[in-house]
Amino acid sequence: MKKTIITIIFAVFLISSGIVLGVFLTKRNSYPTALVLFSINKNQNNNIVKQNNLKIEETNLTNNNLNSNIEILLFVNVQGKVLSVSCLNNLSKDLYQNISYDGRLLNEAVNEITSTAIKEGFFENRDNIINFGVYTNNIKQSQNIKNCATKKLNKLFDDSDINVNIKFNINLQTTNLGQKYAFIAYAMQIDIADFKDKTESEVLQYINFKSIKFKGNM
Repeated sequence: MKKTIITIIFAVFLISSGIVLGVFLTKRNSYPTALVLFSINKNQNNNIVKQNNLKIEETNLTNNNLNSNIEILLFVNVQGKVLSVSCLNNLSKDLYQNISYDGRLLNEAVNEITSTAIKEGFFENRDNIINFGVYTNNIKQSQNIKNCATKKLNKLFDDSDINVNIKFNINLQTTNLGQKYAFIAYAMQIDIADFKDKTESEVLQYINFKSIKFKGNM
């Protein structure tokens, strides 16, 4: 009888632990851990810079670029899956507003976004450049994003016989979040003062929340 009771208690403990773990993982996977600003540009200047010992290429994003290029912001969770997408200008909205990438792996979403741009004739100019702005504090995730997305896009362009330069700006800064996310805030009409006293996780969640209102205002 005692053995039966112990077995039942142990089974209940395992089930409870499994439920708690499941809730934790579900909650963790529902929050963005990285923002990816994906841009397809016809003409762009880039500078080589160093951040956290990573050699990267820094994109000079301006208001003019924001209005004339494909500019899409993807919210990515720790598993590399897209939680939501915001089109940052009317050109992007016209091309992608009726397409959902939620739940897709980032590299798959980026591949489909680029495929649509190819079909729309966006790569007729031989000077096209694709820019990735990766905002996170997770160096491993930033490298995974870079490696997976580059591999997928290189295959797409090889198959399409298109020459394109792919540039990455990986921002791992943690000391000044207002400065780190200044361009994202500007593009989405967010006051960077709203980031004050927030952790990076809270900033990412806040931007994700504000993106819903931003979509409705475009």
